[in-house]
Amino acid sequence: MMENGQVTIFAEYSTFEDVSSFNEAINQWMNQYDRYFTKGEKLALTFLTRYSVKVVGVSNVKIATILKVIHEEYGGNGISRSTFKRMVSKAKKIGMIKTYTLKRTSGGQSSNLYVFQPYPNDGGSSSRKKQSGLAQSYVPKRRLHSNEPPYQQKLNHLIKTKEYKTNKLLNKRKESLDHSYTSDYVPYSFQNLAKNFFDCADTIESYWRMVRICAYKNNYETEQNLMIDTAIKAFKQTVRTMKKKTIHRPIAYFYGVLNNKFEDIYMFEVNELIEQQ
Repeated sequence: MMENGQVTIFAEYSTFEDVSSFNEAINQWMNQYDRYFTKGEKLALTFLTRYSVKVVGVSNVKIATILKVIHEEYGGNGISRSTFKRMVSKAKKIGMIKTYTLKRTSGGQSSNLYVFQPYPNDGGSSSRKKQSGLAQSYVPKRRLHSNEPPYQQKLNHLIKTKEYKTNKLLNKRKESLDHSYTSDYVPYSFQNLAKNFFDCADTIESYWRMVRICAYKNNYETEQNLMIDTAIKAFKQTVRTMKKKTIHRPIAYFYGVLNNKFEDIYMFEVNELIEQQ
């Protein structure tokens, strides 16, 4: 295990002659594997490249540092530690990145060393220019932030559409199916709770779809247990509020509570990581 320090001591690991060739390689990787990464993972990759220019293609930046910068730059809408780690795992699998474990001077594991690799069989770069004095980094062709206005507009439209369809089905009681017809993609624990308040398969499925949308937005879509636990807590809070006052759009209120809880989880992860560093 190598000892951590200033990134310049790892210059020998660089596989690029200059920033231009590094940027070209990143673009080649992403042209080939763009769909392999989620929006959150591509955001994590973009910021990692920003910290890989002092020694071209090499970085020993702490995960907590990247998470904090993304969180601040995107107005509180950042990514989770698990999303960053999934990005690294995928990048390693395709050969884009190699990692090395580092240790602190005082002992104990420190941050990793990330070493970007050239795109295979590229035949050498045709634009071998001298590295400029200004640090450059890979700039994605399209905006990667999952919370941009068009997505929010689609989400609002989806909530209104689903709520309208749900109300329409509830008004046609003869055409409605009870909770026992709920699709298997809705976890049983969530079904079991929701059926006590909405004995309608379509309504229960609509609520779970909101969970999946919100989890995707907050980059927790692969953490099923966390999704279920958070959804149950948000649903109970929604029902509790409904018992005390009138909520004109319960499913929209549920989504708002759910989103707040996911953001609280993210901030807890970030603060915990910062304390550990």
